Amino acid sequence: MARVKGAKAPERSGFTLIELLVVVVVIAILVALLVPAVQLAREAARRAQCLGNLKQMALAVSQYHDANQKLPMGEMPGDFSAHVAILPYLEQHTIYDSINFIVLTKSEGFGSGDKDPTWMDAISVTAGQTRIGLYVCPSEIHVDSPDPVWLRGQPSYWATNYAWNSGTWWLRTRSWDGLFGRSYRMSKKVVAPPDPPLGAIGIESCLDGSSQTLLLSEVANGPINPAAPRTRVSECFRAAIGPDTTADQAMAMCDAVSWPTSPIPWDMWRFKGYPWLNGSLWRNWFNTMRGPNQTCCVDDAFTEINDQHWWFMIKPASSYHPQVVNAAFLDGSVRSIKESVSRATWMWPSARGPAARWSPPSPTEPGPCPAGITSPPRGSLAAHRPAA
Repeated sequence: MARVKGAKAPERSGFTLIELLVVVVVIAILVALLVPAVQLAREAARRAQCLGNLKQMALAVSQYHDANQKLPMGEMPGDFSAHVAILPYLEQHTIYDSINFIVLTKSEGFGSGDKDPTWMDAISVTAGQTRIGLYVCPSEIHVDSPDPVWLRGQPSYWATNYAWNSGTWWLRTRSWDGLFGRSYRMSKKVVAPPDPPLGAIGIESCLDGSSQTLLLSEVANGPINPAAPRTRVSECFRAAIGPDTTADQAMAMCDAVSWPTSPIPWDMWRFKGYPWLNGSLWRNWFNTMRGPNQTCCVDDAFTEINDQHWWFMIKPASSYHPQVVNAAFLDGSVRSIKESVSRATWMWPSARGPAARWSPPSPTEPGPCPAGITSPPRGSLAAHRPAA
């Protein structure tokens, strides 16, 4: 139809201020709904990858056992960790072959068994400075190697936040009642553990079977940086834990810790998980005296005589996954364990035999089995999301 001569075309009006505000509010609501969902999806992916890492390590341990009829030692000759032992079974032959396994005698007795700890040997630096992605959970926030200046000239290695099961607590049974522990005595120290070293054990030592025995779990790394802010699980704290400390006393001391302000060993030790080469409770073992994501405590009476009281440490599993830690069992299965799990339930699968189960160190400490029950709580961790 022809336009009437002289008539103006209708003008297109813009958005009013109220309409723009409504659009902005709607977009803001959608973003507020979407961001948490994206974060949850990312964390779910990180947790799945973490479980995958643990499963690969557990399968590598199984292959190591098939080849050697023993589990790798928590403290190998040369003070090496079990992480080193399983490298060939994780297709890391080049790194394994670069390590110096020759244990050299050293006159001052520096290191376990009066030997030079060869994880610090110059030949092994190449391995220590190699970051193995499989040994770090993607949710871990402290993933950098330390500043060489802070290390006072020592080589800067990498950490791991996957730790091996050393049992319930050394002072509880005066022994390493898990799968990993000391393999030597401290020969040049006045104070030495009275129990015999653990050494290498086989799966047959696990009386409840491989599916009921903890192998390894997450332990959050230390910041490896003097200026880094603390988190609830980043540090180990000083406590007056001594040779005669009972389980109740130790738990009370750890419960009293204030993670933002309580002192840490030597007022500077932030090396939890560092380096992955070194096998010890300081570095990459854990115990189950405290539940997941609770505070880590260690003897604070460090002197020339008793500065090796590190086996008194209470070092729980921990992670940055919301309210859970991931763990692998000896049969290769992996699970996410809720931090609300009871201490009795959590302690049970960490002990390979009955010695740690039927004799609680005090009347008020809950034993791993309720009174009158003399069989393992089968399936007690089944509610904690078993994974394939």
